[in-house]
Amino acid sequence: MATDETGGERAGGSVAGATDRLVSAAGRAGRGPARGEALAGFIATYRDWIIRHHDLPGSRVDQVERSHLLLYTMTAAATLGDAIGLLERFRKLVWGDRGVTLSGAGSGRVLLTLDQPLRADVAGLVSDLWSLSVLLTEFEFLIGGAIKGAAGAVRQPACLPAGSMALLFDRPIACDAETLTLALPERYLRRPVVARAGQVGAFLRQLVPRTVGAEAPPRELSTLVEGMIRADVSQGGAGPGTLESVAARLGVSVATLRRRLDGEGQTFRAIRERVLDGMERAWLADGMAIDEVAARLGYSDAFAFRRAFQRRHHCSPSAYRRQAAASPP
Repeated sequence: MATDETGGERAGGSVAGATDRLVSAAGRAGRGPARGEALAGFIATYRDWIIRHHDLPGSRVDQVERSHLLLYTMTAAATLGDAIGLLERFRKLVWGDRGVTLSGAGSGRVLLTLDQPLRADVAGLVSDLWSLSVLLTEFEFLIGGAIKGAAGAVRQPACLPAGSMALLFDRPIACDAETLTLALPERYLRRPVVARAGQVGAFLRQLVPRTVGAEAPPRELSTLVEGMIRADVSQGGAGPGTLESVAARLGVSVATLRRRLDGEGQTFRAIRERVLDGMERAWLADGMAIDEVAARLGYSDAFAFRRAFQRRHHCSPSAYRRQAAASPP
């Protein structure tokens, strides 16, 4: 029988028995629409399997805290590529010898290779599929949208039914590969990180359902546009966060972007003003020079910024900074 970190017998029987129950539940959930009671039962079984048998160091509490730490770190990145860079840098510090390496694959694709122990059985296949699914789900959480064109590769043979494989990792998967790998279209590395640290806890509580495509709340386009504008301004580009530049990065026309935002009851101008207003007030409160704030926001000079700020907030930037300094954080 399996044992926990304290050496006691774990409830639920052997790894093989728990894996059999998981595969059986996956088969039931994989039939029909794969929703409702069958999917809920699979999710509960999957969560139990992960808690008891996924081969990660430390207790369950340790694992949750480490997951929080990594995601908190990645939400501070400007783009998904930067977030993956942080993941490369810190994953071994958090998970011991379990590193991840990003490399180019050509044809506009990049590869993330996961360094973790090989288990050449059904339980090992489930574990590797879980690792790929978690990474992809975290990346989609960070950019606030689906990553189309992703694929995976595992080192085990296809020793699960195709329906179960698809439920565990719903993208193309290659078996009998030399490495455990997640492939992504390179263009997604430039997508801005729109998730915030305060959202990490709620995301991790729904991580298991999200890895099988359930209970993932739809991300509004306006939220994605906000993140793109914020990233443009933070990186100090000329004419930051314009309608044309955001539409081009989304791969849609200006008219389509306007129409889709209108469907959410939003306008690009209102979103942009909201983002810039929040950033300028944060910079002023942090003590940034008014000239620098004006330059970062694309104003012709500090006088133009002061005049616009006065019109919006009915006080000067200097007065706002004094008020912010006098207020409790």
